[in-house]
Amino acid sequence: MSRGPTRLVDTNQLFDLIKRGALAVRTHPVRRPFLMLDECLNRADLYAALEPLHRRGLISGVGRAWYHEYRRVDGSIVVSSGYPPGLRVPEAFRLPGVVKGHRLIDSDVATRLVAHFQVWSKLIFLTENVRRDVAGIRQILETQVRPTLDSMHDGRLSLFVVFKKSRTACPDYFAGIITAIRSWKGTPGYESRYI
Repeated sequence: MSRGPTRLVDTNQLFDLIKRGALAVRTHPVRRPFLMLDECLNRADLYAALEPLHRRGLISGVGRAWYHEYRRVDGSIVVSSGYPPGLRVPEAFRLPGVVKGHRLIDSDVATRLVAHFQVWSKLIFLTENVRRDVAGIRQILETQVRPTLDSMHDGRLSLFVVFKKSRTACPDYFAGIITAIRSWKGTPGYESRYI
């Protein structure tokens, strides 16, 4: 959920990433979907709500579609998506302070998301960004990623996006996510739900 500079995604770059993903999963199929989070949903209670899905084998894991830049004491930069909130991290692995002013724009989030098609044939993306900004994540997914996935005739890749409506309470959204994922058929192409 970036509020920094905006730019449109290079459609050719996205299509190329998705196409390479289709080729990769042809030889390395992963049957269970991988779940990706937008930054706005980096919450300890969401991770706790997703744990039963992982235990039951409904998802293969959870990752982040964003990252931050961290500045070390010596001035060098570390790029990482960090750790889940509330996780006790050993001192040797703790990240330094976030670089002020660094923002990941939504086109980078979309690119990072579809790059995961190189490993997983099924992705689930959770976000509460439902605005229709010209270069926002919803617009990118609906106008660029969806047509690319829907036009692929080999039927290998699927993306399921679960948007959180602004008035939906988090516990209701979490329960809705679990219900939506359990009922999702993994149909190739793009599918979205608003909870």
